[in-house]
Amino acid sequence: MARIKGAAIRARLDYLVAHYGPKAQARVLEALKPEYRASVDNGILVSGWYPLELSDSLLEAAEHLLGEGDGAICREIGRTSARKGLTSTYSVFAERLTAEQIADKMERTTSLVWRSYYDEGVFHTRARGETSVESELTELELQAPWLCHIVGGYIAGHVEVLGGQSVLVEHTSCTLRGRQQCIWEAHWR
Repeated sequence: MARIKGAAIRARLDYLVAHYGPKAQARVLEALKPEYRASVDNGILVSGWYPLELSDSLLEAAEHLLGEGDGAICREIGRTSARKGLTSTYSVFAERLTAEQIADKMERTTSLVWRSYYDEGVFHTRARGETSVESELTELELQAPWLCHIVGGYIAGHVEVLGGQSVLVEHTSCTLRGRQQCIWEAHWR
């Protein structure tokens, strides 16, 4: 079973409080399975590892109780997490670059960031031009679409932190749609 770092779960919870308030977060937590609710109630350790299903359950409840169920909340959580993480803990990966240097930087760093938060899956980014990349996730069995939305938002936030503007990210291939891997294409100016 795939696991996720507690820091990522904490970032999701912090986002819900900051953008929807404590009462909305409480509604989301009430919708979790008892064992997942117990993990949250006992305190999420940022250095601990938790089942990826806990994250999926949390995100699904947030999407359905606070949003439209279309992944928009997840994309914003991903974008916000990139902005926060890449300007604090992982600031070494976030130097301001020209638009043309961003693809090379992402090619060298995204797999390192992935391994810091997930214990399964292989994540690679390849430059596809001076202002575009293709990111690929393999070897992770997804059960729900929420992580795909998180990753799309994270890629957009990562590009923005590095200096890209007008970022567009498209999820062009997904294992949940019968493909071998998930692929995101990002373009910016």
